Amino acid sequence: MEVFPQQQMIEDNKVHGCQSSVWFVTSLEDGLFRCKATSDSAIVSGLIALLMRIYNNQKPSEILAAEPEFISKIGLDEHLSPTRNNGLNVMIQRIKKDAASML
Repeated sequence: MEVFPQQQMIEDNKVHGCQSSVWFVTSLEDGLFRCKATSDSAIVSGLIALLMRIYNNQKPSEILAAEPEFISKIGLDEHLSPTRNNGLNVMIQRIKKDAASML
């Protein structure tokens, strides 16, 4: 993952509802959704890397149309605690909310 600038770890960029501290900064560049994110947790950083691989550099309309089926298809939800699953869903909701604002 890209290095996340310390100065962007502010309240406005914080993802609320995650057990760990998570920050997202999103933008629209050349019609594509771009996101930088970080966490203070190694496990959550891994989840962020997975989300960035799936959603980064996609059209916002494609992000909104796609359901996060990959979570159950790869069995990820079976290996995360309920609080981590909730945090993953909160991060996906944030990505979709930010993508919707770019339409």
